[in-house]
Amino acid sequence: MADTFIKAIELVILNSSIAFYYALFRNYTFLVKYIDYFK
Repeated sequence: MADTFIKAIELVILNSSIAFYYALFRNYTFLVKYIDYFK
């Protein structure tokens, strides 16, 4: 039971970090386009 619980936590951490990096990537590409627009 504890093993599956740990695996579930690891999965949640993995998913949240993927979502975080995806949001970071989206914001970065938006910033690059925004800066390019004002050049």
